Amino acid sequence: MLTAMIRVAHGEDPTAAATQALLHQAHLKRVHLARPLTPTITPMSGSVQQLAEILGIAPDAHLDFYRAESDTIACPAT
Repeated sequence: MLTAMIRVAHGEDPTAAATQALLHQAHLKRVHLARPLTPTITPMSGSVQQLAEILGIAPDAHLDFYRAESDTIACPAT
């Protein structure tokens, strides 16, 4: 399982950003993603805003935060 945290403009579809972030993380970590790439996208805006309030930071109302996850497959032996 590969996970990436993403942020997009409020009201925007997170699918493209999730796909790009997961492909980037897979490249950096040298893992293979299961095909077809269908990320599981979970909203995290409430948790991020709560954390910002606890830390005394003004939450950003113009961004939505998500956690994107995708299955990985075993890399072939080299």
